[in-house]
Amino acid sequence: MLKISVNTDSKVKVLKLEGNLSGPWVAELKRTWCEVTDWTPADSVVVDLSDVSFVDSEGEKLLGNMFQQGAELRNGNLVTTEIVNQIKQAENTVGGR
Repeated sequence: MLKISVNTDSKVKVLKLEGNLSGPWVAELKRTWCEVTDWTPADSVVVDLSDVSFVDSEGEKLLGNMFQQGAELRNGNLVTTEIVNQIKQAENTVGGR
């Protein structure tokens, strides 16, 4: 299960994720991401992963796409720290940000 909260109180929008980013929850996050970025530039979105306990390969791909589009991935635990570091390293290797 994954809980997605969207804080729209400031110029920067925060997607707070809690739980497991896997299975059908990846599609739910993608849907939420698309809705948020329809009215907010992707580089004004922070994805807070501090309460995520598991990310499957599809979840990693989605986070990578979100990062490539400009989202800031904010990690805070061992699971997501490694994933975020891999995404950033891959992006730097390809010549991204």
